[in-house]
Amino acid sequence: MEDGLSEDEHAAQVAARQRVDFADQQHEVAGLETGRRARFLGGQTGHAAQLKKDRDERAFRDVLEMLLQDPEYRALYEELGETLGAAEQNADGVIADLEAELADLQRDLDQMLEAAPCLPNGARVFRFGDGRVMDELGQEVAPEIAEGIIWPPDAPSAEAYLANRDRQVALNDLLEQWQGYRNDTLGGIRDRYDDRDDPMDKDDLRDAIEQVQDATPRLSTVNIPSEHHDNQRFESALTQPVPSTLR
Repeated sequence: MEDGLSEDEHAAQVAARQRVDFADQQHEVAGLETGRRARFLGGQTGHAAQLKKDRDERAFRDVLEMLLQDPEYRALYEELGETLGAAEQNADGVIADLEAELADLQRDLDQMLEAAPCLPNGARVFRFGDGRVMDELGQEVAPEIAEGIIWPPDAPSAEAYLANRDRQVALNDLLEQWQGYRNDTLGGIRDRYDDRDDPMDKDDLRDAIEQVQDATPRLSTVNIPSEHHDNQRFESALTQPVPSTLR
């Protein structure tokens, strides 16, 4: 023959290639790697990948479904789902209420600044009941300068201004705590709970349930009566006086 092979040698070579081709084709259909470029499914190579993905998802479902056959595991799994969902909803509500209260406080502060008299340098000033005067940054104004200030009858007092500033500081701190709890603590647990590649075991579920409950920010930081937020959830977050931070 032209290739220098005998007929028997040529036939053996063809048969060997056919065996390799058949094996590669079966591997491609099954979605298995052969170490060689796909040659048989052409535009259907995505089909093999889909088959592999389907097998992986079935394996996950089989693992989770197997775990859920255990009554103790199912109870923990469902408890975490319910606890986590309720905590997420509650945190979203508290954050929305705090943001609304902060917006109201900022409007009040802006109105106070507009109503307050100002020094020649433009700084707004406020007067205490005992006659002392402070500027909007909390710095005391010298008596000789304060004597020349003309006070409008509706000028807000220094006590009222400081009270709103104190409330604003405390609410901002509380908001940061709740945002961290919602995004980091609850968000991390949600990612783990929804991880389709690695179902949580019983210890993971127990730890997560405890973390959801124990990491909740303590709702006893500020006391701000609010005509806008009179629901029980928000009022429970505002139960103690705010320490003065600006005096």
